[in-house]
Amino acid sequence: MASFNAVIPVSFLLLSFVLSSWGTSIEMPPECEGQQYCETKPDNYPDLALVIKDLQSKEFLRPPRYTKEDEKTNNDDLNCDTKVSIIRPYIIKTNATMKLVVQHPNVFEQWIKQTDCLNEGSKCFQGVGIGMGFNTTCTPTMGTIKMYLYDPLKEEKERLEHVPVSFPVCCSCSIKSNI
Repeated sequence: MASFNAVIPVSFLLLSFVLSSWGTSIEMPPECEGQQYCETKPDNYPDLALVIKDLQSKEFLRPPRYTKEDEKTNNDDLNCDTKVSIIRPYIIKTNATMKLVVQHPNVFEQWIKQTDCLNEGSKCFQGVGIGMGFNTTCTPTMGTIKMYLYDPLKEEKERLEHVPVSFPVCCSCSIKSNI
């Protein structure tokens, strides 16, 4: 009886697994549809331990560490009301493309401190002497942070990216002249 031995590279097997679990696109879970990010870990989220081990072997900045105690709501009679949320996303949309955020609980976690306007578009700084001819509105201000993202649909050497991602970081009172 003849025997047959096949050598299949591990990277091919990993690619086959990744493509079989993701298909041809990364989809936002239904509970996060229409959002920029999703904190729900998908059932088919890959084990990124090897990617994280590779990151740890290189010099890189550790992501900031936040806790739920950093969350708060600020109510101000004169200024814009805000809500600070601490977020650990697993999927994020950048440039209309869904990508996985590199996360490994207690080993490598990427948190975002997001500040939302609770009264976006409403008037602010009422009663502080801003005269006639001026309009004030609460407006979100976006900030950019760099995050490690993973795209299992790309070629192996291009899967890990360190890219800027925009999030609301504060709520500003914008003043515009009506003249």
